[in-house]
Amino acid sequence: MVKNLYLMRHAVTVFNERKKIQGWCDSPLSSYGEAQAKRAADMLDERGISFDHAYCSTSGRTAQTLMLATRNTVSFDRLDDLREFSFGLLEGESVRLAPPTPFGAALVQYGGESVYQVTRRMVHAIRQIMNKPDHQNVLVVSHGASSLAFFDAFIGNSKVKLDASNVPGNASIIHYHYEDGQFGAQEIMLPDFSGLDELFLNEKTVHPSWLYEQI
Repeated sequence: MVKNLYLMRHAVTVFNERKKIQGWCDSPLSSYGEAQAKRAADMLDERGISFDHAYCSTSGRTAQTLMLATRNTVSFDRLDDLREFSFGLLEGESVRLAPPTPFGAALVQYGGESVYQVTRRMVHAIRQIMNKPDHQNVLVVSHGASSLAFFDAFIGNSKVKLDASNVPGNASIIHYHYEDGQFGAQEIMLPDFSGLDELFLNEKTVHPSWLYEQI
């Protein structure tokens, strides 16, 4: 039986807007990010998509995103293994200090994680989730770089193209089919954010390019 995984990236945070590395450290959604997550909820409603179970990382920004995207109608569990890469000593620093992507093992020298470590924990956690017998349509809210590592693990099954220079933006969702232990990306679901830049222009914090910061 084919199951459906909806892997969502958290919405824009205060650190995203300040161009700071988050990783395992955290910051709340900005007001712009909250508006993004609500637009994602509109998209899901319009497409008639509902979830029988939901999960997110232990970072507050993913829990905030999940609650807004589901309009607080779905209970959820939080798992460490769904977190972003650990950036070690680079946590909280400017994104200018981050090594170029793909990271490979470059973060290990700072006490962070390698791509292999992140991929292994993401795949293990999400397989465990999807193997549960009553999990047919599942929402998982995670992070940009860790979600890309998961995507790359099953790139041969994918119907969409992604790489380190083309990571879906904040509050986007990748829809996967799951069967016999394998995931296949079917589509990238992008909420309609039209008008948000103008709506938040007076805050002087939002720049469209920041919506695509990987970390």
